[in-house]
Amino acid sequence: LPDALASYLMTVTALPLLKKDKQGRYSAQSGVRGIGKCERLLADVLRHKASRCAHVIGRMLKEYGQFACGLKSRGEAVSTGIQLAASHSQHLLLFLDASNAFSNADPEIITLACLDLQADMQRLALSDHPLTKLAAECVECVDYVLDDLLFYRTHHGTALSPEDGRLRRTPLQVGEVQGGLLSMIRFAIMLCMRVIKPLRRAFPSVYPKCIADDVTALVEIRDRQSLLLACSWLRSYNMHMTESWQVNNHSK
Repeated sequence: LPDALASYLMTVTALPLLKKDKQGRYSAQSGVRGIGKCERLLADVLRHKASRCAHVIGRMLKEYGQFACGLKSRGEAVSTGIQLAASHSQHLLLFLDASNAFSNADPEIITLACLDLQADMQRLALSDHPLTKLAAECVECVDYVLDDLLFYRTHHGTALSPEDGRLRRTPLQVGEVQGGLLSMIRFAIMLCMRVIKPLRRAFPSVYPKCIADDVTALVEIRDRQSLLLACSWLRSYNMHMTESWQVNNHSK
């Protein structure tokens, strides 16, 4: 594409999102999230393909415990369901959230996570697993997701954001755009492969489930040892998040 056309197609329009004040209302004391909603013209052209990728990748991420993409989760239904399961005091419910998750997402880490998922799907596609055909399609979908990242990072990856009443073009040096065509899929892959997958390998008795960066885990507390297990899981979770440039929101 000519440079001018590529710049026009890939520019993201960023709208600030007004946040509630300390009283839970919108007022002059309300803060503003820098990028609350984003869109770009190319998204409308590629939306059908992106929806298929979300469905295929989302179905495979479900096997790891990630429910963010391509699934009718009815909001944070995963967290709600697990809370209902914690019907007595012997269960400890762990709920974790990240601060500014999208803006901290590193393109290199995202790329490595996508390649990790693709390698898993390639192995699954050669097995006799019931999801063999979907795994093979998932390999192609991950390529598509990476192509999108490469394109807007290489060719004029910028955002138009209001600043003092005027639209200013801001280079996207790091982070994913909130509301981008495939940004949610990439972010879900990153959190799944960099955080959830190693946690499930190290702590097979704890099964975390998440929607994007909202992670919920249920631990049955039977004795002192199981309580120490929950603490170790939390430390490991924080370590993996930090290694992925994510910051946990401890206030929640």
